[in-house]
Amino acid sequence: MKSEITIVIPTIPGRQKKLQQVLSSLAEQTVPKKTFKVIIVWDGEGNPPVFNFNSHLKCSVISFGKRRGQAAALNSGMDATRSKLCMFLDDDCVDRKSVV
Repeated sequence: MKSEITIVIPTIPGRQKKLQQVLSSLAEQTVPKKTFKVIIVWDGEGNPPVFNFNSHLKCSVISFGKRRGQAAALNSGMDATRSKLCMFLDDDCVDRKSVV
């Protein structure tokens, strides 16, 4: 089943702890997890770190291998979206359980 919503989260080196908090808050959403997926866009040098995905979230990572900027990260995430809706979140945005 294709997800109805894709959540794109751009991030950079040094923000892994904040990103993990965002992923944890998404895992607590009140909507069924099968209705959304998460795309993390790693906008940094080298390979992205191993993220601790909640096993209930559908997540994927796009990596540039070098810094390209937030606009490029958002556009790449949106280009990878196959859902009807696309939602952007910052990597330090911890939301209430009904944001999706």
